[in-house]
Amino acid sequence: MSFKMVAGLLVAAGMATVVHAGVKGTQGVVVDSTNREAYGVMADARSDSSSLSRITIVVEVAPSFTFAAVVFTDATGNSAQCYTMNASQIQWLASLDNDAYIDVTWDTTGECTTITTENDSAFSPKEP
Repeated sequence: MSFKMVAGLLVAAGMATVVHAGVKGTQGVVVDSTNREAYGVMADARSDSSSLSRITIVVEVAPSFTFAAVVFTDATGNSAQCYTMNASQIQWLASLDNDAYIDVTWDTTGECTTITTENDSAFSPKEP
């Protein structure tokens, strides 16, 4: 019995659900200074028509310290950034795919308090 036939029987019997592929979405850069949060998809920032949108991750490793910063600029030019010296957060930021979704929050000193990332097939790859 073929895979298609088995799958069809499972769906017909109510033992499986139909999954539709191809979900697509975009998430431009959002800077919310009031709530100290910024987020967006790196690829969408690059392909935004405004020419201002940008997400930058800087990781610096030196003999005496390790540091990372995440900088967001939205389509209207509003910017926000946070920094971290937390080794786990730095390692995570250094490993990100440049098409990833990233969401950060920071405290009143500008230190990153949370960093959330997501790789999802719904996100667009970078376009020139």
